[in-house]
Amino acid sequence: MVHAQFPRSAASSYARRGTSEPPRRPLPIASSNANASTQANNTVGSIAAARLDKKEFHDVKVSVDNGTATLTGTVDLYGYKADAEKRVHKAKGVTAVRNLIEVAGPTIPDEVLKTNSGEVGI
Repeated sequence: MVHAQFPRSAASSYARRGTSEPPRRPLPIASSNANASTQANNTVGSIAAARLDKKEFHDVKVSVDNGTATLTGTVDLYGYKADAEKRVHKAKGVTAVRNLIEVAGPTIPDEVLKTNSGEVGI
């Protein structure tokens, strides 16, 4: 008489090992993934920052996290703020831009303001 061989069930193999659970696999090391992510963010950040190489953007900083570029700092005119956002959005690897740039206005010496306003120096 021939007996058919059936594959053993997973439950029976766990029972042979003295447990009712499957073996645990080690978790992936997060630091290597974090390092790769940090390097990618730094690379995209460098590319985005290179697009702001004009003097109008000398006080603007760029940071990138998962493709989202965050712009901080100050510019003199609103047009510069809008231009910075457009330039960074075109950078390879940037998927979104969070524009936190503040418009401070140009720095004008007091003498020029007094002259233009018609005030006479005291």
